This record gives sequence, structure tokens and C-alpha cells, in this order.
Amino acid sequence: MFDTSINHSQVTLASCESEKLHLSGRIQGHGALIVVSDSERLITHASANCESVIGCPVSLLLGTSLASQAFYTPDFEEAFALPRNEQMFIANVVTSHGAHLDVTFIRNAGSVLIEWEPAHTSLLPIAIHQMHRTMVRAPSHKDDINVYHNTLIGHIRQITGMDRVMVYRFREDWAGEVVAESFAGDRGSYMDLRFPATDIPEIARKLYVQNPYRMIPDIAAPVFPVLSTGGEPPDLTWSDLRSVSPMHLEYMRNMGVKASFSLPIVITGKLWGLVACHHYDGPNLLGQDQRQACVTLVTAYSLGLANYLASAHLQALDSMDRRIQVSIQPLVGVSNPLDSLAASGMALAGLVNAEGFAMAIDEEAAISGRGPDLAGLAVIDDWFLNHHDDASATLERMNDVFTGYPEVGSSSCGVLAVKIWTAGRGWLRFYWFRQAEIQHITWAGNPDKPQAENAAATHLSPRRSFEKWVETRTGYCREWTADEKLIAAKIRSTVGRML
Repeated sequence: MFDTSINHSQVTLASCESEKLHLSGRIQGHGALIVVSDSERLITHASANCESVIGCPVSLLLGTSLASQAFYTPDFEEAFALPRNEQMFIANVVTSHGAHLDVTFIRNAGSVLIEWEPAHTSLLPIAIHQMHRTMVRAPSHKDDINVYHNTLIGHIRQITGMDRVMVYRFREDWAGEVVAESFAGDRGSYMDLRFPATDIPEIARKLYVQNPYRMIPDIAAPVFPVLSTGGEPPDLTWSDLRSVSPMHLEYMRNMGVKASFSLPIVITGKLWGLVACHHYDGPNLLGQDQRQACVTLVTAYSLGLANYLASAHLQALDSMDRRIQVSIQPLVGVSNPLDSLAASGMALAGLVNAEGFAMAIDEEAAISGRGPDLAGLAVIDDWFLNHHDDASATLERMNDVFTGYPEVGSSSCGVLAVKIWTAGRGWLRFYWFRQAEIQHITWAGNPDKPQAENAAATHLSPRRSFEKWVETRTGYCREWTADEKLIAAKIRSTVGRML
């Protein structure tokens, strides 16, 4: 009866999600990797470039005891006592062939990953304590938030030397938007541009939550396979050296980016956004001191941002509760709440910035303001009450669901709905309606061009252009925001107690 078809972008996104990034079996070329089993301390995996980096060919590593290697020291044993996913770092280890290497140990399930990189220290001292002090002062007002964003990215650019640093915020649909930016030269701006969810699919977002940063110092550098004694690739979820998806490398080439560095902004356990750093003039390998300084700053920034968002949310809730109580009071203590809708309907509509409001009890209904007629409301009510399991629903284009029902979409476009079970009256249904609005969304390139063709095949490919591209959307209502959905949920809870 109702249309639930899947669009092309959903298919594209599902294809992106199928790539098992953590099981790539390859590493980037700026370091080498070995994996040691937890129980026997045997080397089960080694990257093909171990000889050039640590001076020991793979044939003399695989299947041997870690303690038998010339680079081994008793300090290595501490890594096996680490909690899972935790790291340990030893700077400037000198190998038997005289190389100075930084070594990172990563505790995995049943094993320890050991990553080797050439010892690297930034040329200029990092004034991390002074920078950190500017991040621990959380913004107290919405006018301060842009200053807070810009202070952070200014520090990150100073530490990393990256050409462009951005604060990239995720929207509810996981599309992204640049809300702060600092860049060198005349490279054009991404400020306020939107990026589709397919640019950073869910599997990549999960890895961002699990790791403090992601570094790609040279997109043109060779990758090396990780060889093993058993044939299974190691789990590289927490590896700094984990190889890069070919699709993402093409994406970076299309942007003109030669190196990147990204840090997750995590608020209450959820990925809120990223600090995204791009370099255009060649490779940019950051040392551990630079990486950890950035992690320290982003951690402090995330805490400050979380405090600001929580405070703003509490203030909004306090005001919201008062408005809800006033708006629903006319429905309380009357024999039939529908009779009160003429007086209270538009006040209820205004709570979520809607143009119309309707209420249904049993087989009766009443409408206030701009919305469908009673015949159209009956179709929507049947769908929500009998074919929709959740207690709330939102649609921004009702014609996509109610195909063949002109009485639904002829006078309204979007709906926000909640249903409330009461002992005395059964299911109450509240509906808020919005009219269609022409919307102009500014994207970084056309988000609907995920395929590229060549003479042999059509294959999934990142977008080739990131020039400003304006989408004009018609036939949609304005997006229902998280705060508006929260207001509807609180009305549902309050009405359930009072009626």
C-alpha cells in the first residue's frame, strides 16, 4: 500500500559499507608491522617491508620467538600487560643495523601489534601547555562557539603545518558540513558546504570512534602486504599503519590532497564530527609528538564542546517544559479534548514551527491550521496507527509514502506524528504539518554522481568535483530538527501522564 523503495544513494552507501577496512591485509609504507601472539610470543604476521625498515627479512621473523630477535628488549613485555586496545610507545629504539625507530605497541585480542616508524621529532617546540589552556575554557554562549572552533584549528595548523584544517560536523543523516576552516593560499573555501554521507560511510565512522586519529602522510606511497604463518589477515582496527581504501585514495586525489590527518570529535560516546586536515604540496609525515599534541587538544576541545552543548540543551529543556505545559493545558479536564483544539491547536503547532496541527481519538479527529482535510488525515492516521510500529514518525515528503492518495499531499507536505496510549481513551494521535518549501542546499560537488564510467565497466567511484554545487529541492518541507522531535516526544510523555 505504501511506498518503501530504496533510492540510488542508499545502494551506493551500502556498497561502501561492505569494504572491510580493518582486514585489508596491507599497511602504508611509512612504517613496518609485526604481530606477536599473546600466549607463545611468536611472530605470526610481518609486513613485507620489514627488512628495509627494521633490518630483518620476513623469512627470519615469521614463526620465530619475539625474544629471539635482536631488536627485542625486556621493555617489550610491558605491552602484553596492556588492556585491550591500549597503546604503549617507546621512542628512538636503535636497531641492529643502526636505524633509529619509534615503536608503538597496540594490544589486540590475543596478540600485540608492533609498529615501527623512523624516529621523528618536529623541528619547532610545541607550546602545548599554552594551547591547552585555551581549550579547557568551554564556551558559555552561542556567540563564543565559532571562536572556540577557530582557536582549535589554528593550533592544529600550527602544530601540523597542514595547508587546510577544518571542523567537519555530522548532521543527523550523517551528511557532513564544514563549520570552521583555516587554510593557506588561494585554494577556495569549503566553509558551510555540505558533503553526502557516502563520503564517510558508517564503517569508516566506527573506526574513527575507536581511534584517536587517522594519518595518511602520502597518498602516493607504496603499500605493503602483511604476510602471515596462517594466511589470515590481522585485525588492524587500531593500527596507525592500516592501509587506505582505494576509493578513499581516489577521493583524495580528486580533491587535490596529497596527505591528510583527521581526529574524531566524540561527544557522549557518539561521533559528532572531525577535525580534518589536508595537505596539497606533497607528503606530510607527522611525528608522535605532533600527533599526541593534536589528540590532547581535540580531547580538551571535545570536553569543552560537550559541556557547552549540555548546558545549552538544559536551558532549552527548561524553556520547552514551560511552553508545553501552557500549550496542552486546554486539553486537560475536558470531556472531549478535540473540542479544545480550536483554541489550542495553533499554539501546539507553534511548538515545533508547524503550520497545522491535528489530533485523533478513536475514530474522531480535528484539524487546526494548514493541513490535509479529514479524508487525507484518515489515510495518514491509518498508516501511522496500523502500519507503523514506532511511537513517532517524521516525513518531509509525504508523497513518497502516500503514492496514489492525492488527498494527502495536495494541501500539506511533511508530517511529524506521535501516538500516546492512555488507559481511559486508548490511542491518542498528534500530527504536525508543514507546507513544501523551496530549499537551496550548497554541496561540495554534486552528491548524486557516485559512479564513473570507463570503456570496460561502470564502477563505484568518489565524486570528481568538489566545486560549489547548489541543489534546489522542491516538494519537501523544511527538515524536522532534533529539538523539534524532542519537543514532540516530551509532549507525548506529558500528555500520557495528564490525560
